[in-house]
Amino acid sequence: MEQEKPNHEEELSPETVRAIALAVAAYLDERRSVDEATHQQHHQYVAERIQERKAAIEMRQAITRHVLGWGIVGLISGIGAAAYQIVDNWVHKGAG
Repeated sequence: MEQEKPNHEEELSPETVRAIALAVAAYLDERRSVDEATHQQHHQYVAERIQERKAAIEMRQAITRHVLGWGIVGLISGIGAAAYQIVDNWVHKGAG
């Protein structure tokens, strides 16, 4: 004969279930909570990380602008040097 499995929900009264649920919730809340000083330290750490991230982004943007600026200066200088060479060759060939 097959043995019948017990139905645990029928064995516990609603008051017992509520008491267990409240005890589990209280235990989880106790484990999850941190004291106010630690909580403030966490906020301070997050604020510092945000500031560091902003500073890093600003520094990368400044470097990018600087490099692009010098790249443009180099490009203009190269165009000027090429133009000088063309004019110089034209003048010397025309004079000779």
